[in-house]
Amino acid sequence: MQISSNSNIDGFKAAEASLAARGDRIAKATTQASQLISDPTTADKPPQKFPDITSDIVGLKTDRLAGAYNLKAQKVKNDMLGDVLDILK
Repeated sequence: MQISSNSNIDGFKAAEASLAARGDRIAKATTQASQLISDPTTADKPPQKFPDITSDIVGLKTDRLAGAYNLKAQKVKNDMLGDVLDILK
């Protein structure tokens, strides 16, 4: 049985990339909203549709958990490998 040694690290990197992308989208939407609120010329214009950041906010939490669990799995894998090496000594 062969297990990829980088599978947990790859999962952590994917969660990290997703966190960054979600954070960027939330920051962009927040900036756009604050610019529209502070611009007095937008009062006469119809309201603009903003991106739905609810899923991104929830995704931040799930990505953080996914990254943490991938690191925990990597630690368990390293501990088990250490135990195997101790047995083989």
